[in-house]
Amino acid sequence: MSDLTRTVGYLQNISKGNESAAAQMAHLIIGVFGGLPAYAVSLRVTIAFYVSCILEVPSGVVADIIGHARSMVYACIFYSMACVFIVVAVVASSDDFSLIMVVISSVLSALGGALSSGSFQALLQDLIDREALSIPAVERTSFKIRTLSLSQGHGAYFASFFPVVVMAILFFWARYWEGEEYILFLPAVAFVGFAMYFQSLVPDQGYVLQKNRVRVACASYIAELKHLKSWLISGALDKRIYFYGFSLLMVFSTLLMIHVHTYLMISQLREVDIRAVDVKGGAIIFLMLASFDLAHLVKGWLVPFLTRKFADIALLFISYFSVASLSFLAWLGCYYEYQLLSLIVFVLFFRAFLTLGQNIIQSTVLVMLPENNRATALSAIQVIVIIIYASYSLYLTFVGIESPPEILMEVLVLSMCCLLVALIVYVCCGQFNFKDLAGDSV
Repeated sequence: MSDLTRTVGYLQNISKGNESAAAQMAHLIIGVFGGLPAYAVSLRVTIAFYVSCILEVPSGVVADIIGHARSMVYACIFYSMACVFIVVAVVASSDDFSLIMVVISSVLSALGGALSSGSFQALLQDLIDREALSIPAVERTSFKIRTLSLSQGHGAYFASFFPVVVMAILFFWARYWEGEEYILFLPAVAFVGFAMYFQSLVPDQGYVLQKNRVRVACASYIAELKHLKSWLISGALDKRIYFYGFSLLMVFSTLLMIHVHTYLMISQLREVDIRAVDVKGGAIIFLMLASFDLAHLVKGWLVPFLTRKFADIALLFISYFSVASLSFLAWLGCYYEYQLLSLIVFVLFFRAFLTLGQNIIQSTVLVMLPENNRATALSAIQVIVIIIYASYSLYLTFVGIESPPEILMEVLVLSMCCLLVALIVYVCCGQFNFKDLAGDSV
C-alpha cells in the first residue's frame, strides 16, 4: 500500500507541477516577453476553450477505448509539441507565421488537455483498483476511496516549488538576457519523459491497439456504456442518489477551484499598481502569487493527516465547512483592510481543504463506474464545468472583473451549496455506506 500511495502521489504532483509551469510560462512568453501582438494571449485562450469544449467528450471516449495510459502518452506528446511551437512562434521573423504557430500550439495544448483531463484521474484510479485486488475484500472499497487523499503528501514540494522556481528563472532571464523562450524546452523535455513513463503502463491497461482487438475494444466500450445508461435510469435508488449528488459536487468543486485560481488572483492584481509599490510591497505581491503554488505544501501535509483521522463522511463535511469558514474570514479581513494578508492565508489553505472533499467525491464516483467508462464520465462533467464557466466569463465581459471581497462571497455561497447537496444526500440515504459502493454496483 505504501509503495502505491507514494507512486500515485509523486505521479500526480510532479505531472501537475510540470503542467502548471508550462501553462504559466506559455502565457507569460506569449503575452509579455515574446514580442508577439497583444491579442496573441486572448487568441490562444479562445482557441483552447472552443477546441476543449468540442473535443472533451470525444477525447474521453477515445481514452476509454484505447486505454487511459495510452491516452496520457498522446496527451504528453501534444503538450511537448505545443511548447516547441511557442518557441518557434517567438523566434520567427514574420508576425503572420508567428500567429500561425501560436494557433497550432493552442490546438495542440487543447488536444493534450482534452485527452488528459479525464484519462489522468481515471488512470490513477485504475492503478489503485488493481492494487486493491491484493488486499482483503472487507477493506477494498475504503482503500480505493481513501488512497488518493493519502497520497497527497508525496511530491507536494515539487508541485509547490517547481512552478515558482521556473517563474523566477524566467523573470531573471528576461531581465538580464534574451532568449527566455528557450526555457520552455524544460517542460517540453519533461513531457517526453512522462510520455515514456505512461508508455510503460500501457500493457497493464489491457487495451493495446492491435488490428484484431480494435473492434473488440469498441464493442466492449459500447456494451458497458449501455449498461451504465440503464443503471442511471433504473438502478438502485440510493446508489443513484449517491452518484448524481456526488457528480454535482464534482462540478461545484471544480468551479470553486477554477474561480479562486483564475479570477481571485486577477482581481487582486488589478487593484495594485505593481510598478508603483516599494520593495516590501512587491515582495508581498510576489508572495501572494507564489501562494497559489505553495498551497500544495499545505495540501500535502493536511490532507493525508485529516484523512487518517476522520471517516469519509466527516471529511466531506469538514472540507466544505472549512472552505466556507475560510472565505468568510478572508472576507472579514478584506472588510477590516487586511485584504492582501487575508488573501494569502486564504489561498494557502483553500486548496488543502477543498482537495480533502474533492478526492473523496472523485474516487467514490470513479469506483461506482466501470473502468471502461471513467474517462468519458469525467469528460462529460468537465464539459458542464466549461459551459458554466464560459457563461460566467461572458457575463463578466459586460460587468467587469469583480472585487476580491465579492469573489470571496461567491466562494462562500458555492461552498454552502456543496454542504447543502452533501446534507441532502445524507438525509435521503442515511449514513454514507461506502462499503456498498463497490465497482460492480453499476
